[in-house]
Amino acid sequence: MRSILPVLVLSGASFAAPIPPGLFAPAQVTAATLCVTDPCESGGTIIFQSIQGESLGVAFSSAWGGGPYNGKASASAGLAGGLKAFGALGLPSYTGTTALFQLATEATFRDILTVDDPNAAFIVYTIDVSAAYLQNEQKAGQVDTYGDFTISTRNSPTSRTGWNQAIPNGGGVYTSPAHPIVGGQPFNLTVNLFTLVTIQPFADGVAAPGDLNGTADLGNSVYLTGLQVLDSTGSPLTNYRISSSLGFVYGPGGISAVPEPGTFALLAPLAAFAAYRMGRTKKTDRRKS
Repeated sequence: MRSILPVLVLSGASFAAPIPPGLFAPAQVTAATLCVTDPCESGGTIIFQSIQGESLGVAFSSAWGGGPYNGKASASAGLAGGLKAFGALGLPSYTGTTALFQLATEATFRDILTVDDPNAAFIVYTIDVSAAYLQNEQKAGQVDTYGDFTISTRNSPTSRTGWNQAIPNGGGVYTSPAHPIVGGQPFNLTVNLFTLVTIQPFADGVAAPGDLNGTADLGNSVYLTGLQVLDSTGSPLTNYRISSSLGFVYGPGGISAVPEPGTFALLAPLAAFAAYRMGRTKKTDRRKS
């Protein structure tokens, strides 16, 4: 799966020092996008979109193509409290003509980290998806639900360029590949959580009877529960400190403290998003770090 939105780098932040060249400002961004006719990533028509800061909660209902639809989405992007994303989409007794409806919900967290040990060459993350609920209600093959997360240290403007992990129903605990870093030099940490609900009323060539509903619930959070810093030989380092532009405390147990009020990134006007165009990220690129 690919991102519906490019990374939403619309933040400025209260830093003790300016953002180093080539890095992107910390961001806590949530978004929900509803497309019809084709998937959003391949030219679908956007009929509903909401882009917010650290948290989002929306409900919508209308009609398209001669039939009604409804849904809701919520997300939060405070990584110390977990990334959360929830999307539900329904077509009640759909009698219209539209071949596809797709709801995507995203939460993106970005921080700038620096490992002070000059021997640091790699960083490894542990991600705990405490629970995941992916449900297709009626007509398997016509309703599909999906969830994944992406984590990266790349200085990329795309939130879903990096190591990508699909999330099965029920969740799990995952260890990332070793991401290259340079000791003493800042790098971006980007974590993106993504859910997708796709409904195709005519997947079997005829209109599906009854209601069509799908729910992708990653609202129980994706947590960064551990990290490990390695030297160039892959051996673990222990005598290091990690600084965070958002003021979080990072260590072997993941994020162990929340920043003081006022250290979060300050969102620029949401109108800045109008300049962003929908991007397509190749699957192979997403798996690089």
